[in-house]
Amino acid sequence: MARQVHKKRSSAMPAPAHVIYEPVAGDIHDGDLRALFQRWEAEIAAGHAVPGQEILGYPEIAPLTRNLMLLEIIPLAAGGHDYRYRIYGAEIAKAYGQDMTGRLTSEFPSGVASFFAELYETAIDRKIVIHSLHTPPLSVNVTKWERLIFPLGDPEVKWLLVVNIAKGRRREE
Repeated sequence: MARQVHKKRSSAMPAPAHVIYEPVAGDIHDGDLRALFQRWEAEIAAGHAVPGQEILGYPEIAPLTRNLMLLEIIPLAAGGHDYRYRIYGAEIAKAYGQDMTGRLTSEFPSGVASFFAELYETAIDRKIVIHSLHTPPLSVNVTKWERLIFPLGDPEVKWLLVVNIAKGRRREE
């Protein structure tokens, strides 16, 4: 399947999210995020399988370490998954207002959790990178988040790497 662009609505977010399934480099606004994505694409083009946790050793990840989340995929008895934040970047925690390390995606407010879970499930099921640009709830001091979701592991996706960049502040701290 090729690049697809969607607007996703959530009652928890003040504006629709802009979501791109299988983005191209030109879709990605942040230069460091784009460089990581291009490295990912280069690895696959060179015949390597979908990267696993070795992506954490790429030099392109270094400027993004305070903005990354490593999510453990937790299968649910009723089907689907929840996601435990094994790493929750310091810049994300600062902008969000709390550190979610060790906590679950389902612990976010329900509308936001549903939005994240839908994107994560799609990344796992289709084994694709997803780009999103979304406006968080008004309680979060960020005007937009730009994120890339990378499914890690081949043939089975075992982890998700999510790199999340805050774009603008709503108020001075």
